[in-house]
Amino acid sequence: MTHFSYIIFVCSFLLVFTLSCEQQDIQNTTVQEVKQLITTGHDYDIIDVRTPKEFSEGSIPGSKNIDVKNENFLLDIEKLNKNAKYIVYCRSGKRSSKAYGMMTKAGFVNLLNMEGGYLAYSAE
Repeated sequence: MTHFSYIIFVCSFLLVFTLSCEQQDIQNTTVQEVKQLITTGHDYDIIDVRTPKEFSEGSIPGSKNIDVKNENFLLDIEKLNKNAKYIVYCRSGKRSSKAYGMMTKAGFVNLLNMEGGYLAYSAE
């Protein structure tokens, strides 16, 4: 590979890498805000994106389990109303951030990510 070709390759790689790491704005909410919504009534559907086993060990009352690691996650969320309001959470916040991104790309517009996940919720 010539020196010029190498430079072109590196520049192309850096450009593609930079574009693929585009920063996503995530609309977060706190555990306290979620608990207040639950006690005062709300129009959010709460989605737990943990595994069914984790969900069975404890969850936010009224939440629906849709496992983000399941190969059918995208098919499962396609069944939901994309204009409804949703709060997503997981164990600590990493998987719910991933689910948030996938749902945003799928066209969901009213999403909140609960910071700290179920660990923070159960600690309150």
